[in-house]
Amino acid sequence: MGYEHYASYLERIQENIKGKSGSQKVENQSLMVRLSNGEPSPYSTDIFFTNNIDIVGQGFDFSENHLWWLINYLANVMRNTKPKYEVKVNNNIQFFYPRINGADQINIDELNNLNKLIEKKNSVQKSKAIADVLKAFKVKPRPIQSNSYEDFYDNVNSKIFNIFNHKKMFLKGRSTRVSTT
Repeated sequence: MGYEHYASYLERIQENIKGKSGSQKVENQSLMVRLSNGEPSPYSTDIFFTNNIDIVGQGFDFSENHLWWLINYLANVMRNTKPKYEVKVNNNIQFFYPRINGADQINIDELNNLNKLIEKKNSVQKSKAIADVLKAFKVKPRPIQSNSYEDFYDNVNSKIFNIFNHKKMFLKGRSTRVSTT
């Protein structure tokens, strides 16, 4: 995607969240207006403000402006102590990143391939640095101790699956009444 297309994509995301002034159409209203009116979400970016999100396998490179803008905007909305609308945004976003065992150790066999070793160490350090920055945006960093990237994905998968099943069992055990009056 070219820079101009990417910039127009970012502009569309901002427009979807902030809305177009003077328009009564639901798709042109700001996210907060849509939420306060109970409107269904027409945009996938609204998920950042309405659902809990687990981010796995995303590099979150600093050049991905659209993701950083969404996370920053969400943090600002959550920090707003006097909301303009009667909407409270308090969802959780977690960033799972690998903490590879031995990534900071030099193996004699790997000395032959120094570039690969440097790349591995830089990748782990970059994930840690990104996680540190994300904390400021109210994203919870979740380092997962692993032996390899494949092991990392397996560990995250089972962790999320266990949490999901636990919540499902918890909700299943609760009695819920729905009033039709």
